[in-house]
Amino acid sequence: ARVANPEPRFDLRAFLGTGRGIVIAAVASVLLLVLGKCTYDWITDKDIPVSGHFKANQVDLEMTLPATGWLYAPSADMSENAGFAEVSVAVLYRGKTVKKPDDLLALMRVTVPFPAAATERDFQQLIDGLNSGPSRQMSAGEFSVVDHECAMSERRSDLTAECVGSAQYKDIEYDFTAFLWFARDGSAIVSLFLTQGEFTSFDDEIDSIIQSIDIQ
Repeated sequence: ARVANPEPRFDLRAFLGTGRGIVIAAVASVLLLVLGKCTYDWITDKDIPVSGHFKANQVDLEMTLPATGWLYAPSADMSENAGFAEVSVAVLYRGKTVKKPDDLLALMRVTVPFPAAATERDFQQLIDGLNSGPSRQMSAGEFSVVDHECAMSERRSDLTAECVGSAQYKDIEYDFTAFLWFARDGSAIVSLFLTQGEFTSFDDEIDSIIQSIDIQ
């Protein structure tokens, strides 16, 4: 009897190429787009206080914000064609203005066919790529990522990369933590937290938000 050929296993290393693959390019481009845009002079301050259940329609995501003080900045919404992917962004912040926030949460969705069933080993290859090469340092206008380190995260039940690092905008230093995972539809979700303070002061809040994020 004829034996069917087994379904080929997805090779994430081949998918990423030599560390300059589409995942890394997409993540780097997304970060630069949103961080650069938050410095634009035409962004208004007509922002909306949000708490509890929140639907970020710009990125078709929903989540729960357990604490108060967050403002949604509709003027910072973005949908861009980065050439290799569609990138959508929604921005929330705490502070006087989105241009100089005390805390910032950027929700980003990269719609391009990603592997929906990558193994932990595959995902570790992605993280290794994020820890090397051009993704080590990035800049956009007066915003620059000083350094970061990525590792596997256990904050979500699905495979998730967590990157922690520092950044600078003009004379203000920020700490940041960013999360990357694949949604059920194969798109990549990136959530970026920036703060002028210490992440330890609202680490439980980040946990709650990250675990609650889901596609609409």
